[in-house]
Amino acid sequence: MNLINETQSGIDRILQSTDTAILFCLFGKDSLVLLDLLSKKFNKVICVFMYFVKGLEHIEKYIKWAEAKYPNLKLRKLNDVIKSVKLKHNAKYVFLGMKKADSLNRRLMLNTYKNNENNGLVYPLSDWTQKDIEAYIKLFKIPQPIRYSQNHSGGCGFNIECFLYLQRNYKNDLKKIIDAFPMSEKILIDHENRNKANRDKGNKANTD
Repeated sequence: MNLINETQSGIDRILQSTDTAILFCLFGKDSLVLLDLLSKKFNKVICVFMYFVKGLEHIEKYIKWAEAKYPNLKLRKLNDVIKSVKLKHNAKYVFLGMKKADSLNRRLMLNTYKNNENNGLVYPLSDWTQKDIEAYIKLFKIPQPIRYSQNHSGGCGFNIECFLYLQRNYKNDLKKIIDAFPMSEKILIDHENRNKANRDKGNKANTD
């Protein structure tokens, strides 16, 4: 893949001035690809995991996998802003997995950055597409991340796709989220109420 070589060249340019990389990570496909690329280059990768609720089983398995696969990885679960993380670890650059293909807003933003870098924020995957991400994952046998729905951008959060996935597969994780955010259970209640209303409407139509 020429795209991989081009991306690695961009990373090498940063590597000339530092041996440490900070990666803000959600363990989605973009994050996993970027983690693999950076871990093959830098002596130390500080992985800042931006968790939704701490200790979710279906997320923790990816954290354990990453720690086992990349010995130069230091995982940090921090809520610090980017500036604080850079100061804490004395690192010049923070790597983010944003792509131009993600949205029009991101394309417009990333098009303004020279060499995919802006004030210490680096976007090595800027020119990648979703197909490129999928091909890299397959080529280097990186585990597929959790996919809560058919929506590529859907992640762990306050959305019905996530809650239904956890209800089917990780009930304890769903309980942790609801325990942390009790009002979020309304997402499931509203969903069930809508389904019930649709069923009642269908049944009424059949009897008319």
